[in-house]
Amino acid sequence: MEIIDPENSKAKYRIVYDEVIRCLKNGTYKVGDRLPSERMLATRLNVNIATVRRGYRELTLAGIVEKKVGSGAYLKQALDANAEEKPITFVLDYPVWLTIDRFLKQIPLVMQEFERSYRYALVSDPGFYDQLISNIRHEMPMVFLCSISPKYIPVLQQAPHLAICMSAYMEKSGIPSVRGEDNQGIKMLVDHLHALGHRRIALLANDHDTERVQIEAWKKAIGADYCRELFIVPKNPLCGLEESMDIARQTIADRWRRSGFSALICLNNEQAVGAVAGLSEAGINIPHDVAVSSVGNSRFSRNTVPPLTVYDPDIRGHLHQALELLNYNMAHPEKIELLRLVQPELIVRSSTARVKAEVGKKIDITSK
Repeated sequence: MEIIDPENSKAKYRIVYDEVIRCLKNGTYKVGDRLPSERMLATRLNVNIATVRRGYRELTLAGIVEKKVGSGAYLKQALDANAEEKPITFVLDYPVWLTIDRFLKQIPLVMQEFERSYRYALVSDPGFYDQLISNIRHEMPMVFLCSISPKYIPVLQQAPHLAICMSAYMEKSGIPSVRGEDNQGIKMLVDHLHALGHRRIALLANDHDTERVQIEAWKKAIGADYCRELFIVPKNPLCGLEESMDIARQTIADRWRRSGFSALICLNNEQAVGAVAGLSEAGINIPHDVAVSSVGNSRFSRNTVPPLTVYDPDIRGHLHQALELLNYNMAHPEKIELLRLVQPELIVRSSTARVKAEVGKKIDITSK
C-alpha cells in the first residue's frame, strides 16, 4: 500500500526498503531465513550502512523483519500473509490509565482465544510516527487503547480498515471505533440507586480525558439532586487505592457529614476499594450510611468488604468486538464498518442497600 508520507517520501533508506521488498516478492527469502547483513547490503547498493539500518528499521517496526542481537536480521512475516495471520499492534500511551490497565490484563487471554500474535507500541515514543507509517504500508492492524492525536488522524484516514479506536468517538473522523454503551450502564447503576431511595449521590472521578467524558452523563443521570459540592476530584489524576483511602478519611467523610449524601459512585474499582476502606476507618458504615458502587468488575470489586455493586463495561467484549471488526474491515476495505457497541451489565452486590430514613439530612458535626 502506498501511503503519503511527507516526512520520508524521498529518503535514501527507501532504496534499501525497495530492494528487500523486491527480494521478498521474488521468493528469494522465506519466513525464518536470514537476510543479508547490513554491511553486505550497503556494499551491494552502494549506500552507507546507516541508510541500510534505517531501511531494516522500517521492516522491523512493521513486524516483517526480526533483528536478533549478534545473529542478524531474519524474515519474520510473509508479505502475502492474510489478515488473520498478521500480528496486532496495541497502541498505548504513558502513563497507562487504570481503565487501560484492565484491558492489558485481558489482552493475552483474548489473543489466545483468537490464536493471534500481538505486540505493544507507545504513542508517546518519538519513533511512533515511523511505526504508524510502517504498519499502514504493510497492512498491519492496530488497536488504539489511547486517544489519537490530531496529527495522526490524516494518516489513519488513508487506511481506516487497519485501525480500531477503543472507547472514543473516532468514528466521526472515519476511524472505526468500539465503544461501550456507557450511557446505558450509567443509567442502570443510577436507576438501581434511585430504586433504593438514594437521591443525593456523590461522584469520585479523576480529572483526565478517559473519565471526564463520562462525568456529564453521570450528572445528567443523577438528575436534579446532583450538586457540585458532591463532585470529588483527586489532585493526582492517577489516584489509586492509597490516595482514595486518604480522600475518603478526610474529604469524602467530611462532605458526608456536612452534606448528608447517601450514595457514592466511584469511576473505577481501585478508587472504590480505597473509598470503602477510608470511610470505614472514619466510622461510616457501608452500605447502611453510604452505599458505594463503581465501574468495572475487577478482582478489587469482587473481593473488597463488602463486595461492590458495579456496572461491568465488559472489557473482554470490547476486545472481541475489536478483533472481529478488524477482520471484517481488512476483508472489506472498500466498505468498512465504523462502529460497534458493547452492552454493559449491572452486577448488584452488598455494598449498596436501601437508604436509611435519616440519611440525606445535613448533620451537625460541631458535637462530633
